[in-house]
Amino acid sequence: MPKVHGLRELIGFLVRGLKEGGFVEEAEKLIKYVTSYKEELLGLEDAYTEARYELWEPLRTDLRRMTKAVEELFNVLEEVEKDVLD
Repeated sequence: MPKVHGLRELIGFLVRGLKEGGFVEEAEKLIKYVTSYKEELLGLEDAYTEARYELWEPLRTDLRRMTKAVEELFNVLEEVEKDVLD
């Protein structure tokens, strides 16, 4: 497996695996999440790269939006995990 840093790319690997395992509805939940939070995910990926070089100076509003996106990602992942393991 290649080295991956992008959240969207990691979620894409998970979506593919879920579909291959027959968990299409769970994969769709993640696709819907990515569609809803695309801008925030791009911002998080940029922040990751820029912070490594001490170039990132976040705005409070960006931090709130990104925090909400991450919290919602955890919620969706927990829901998917529950569905897959039950």
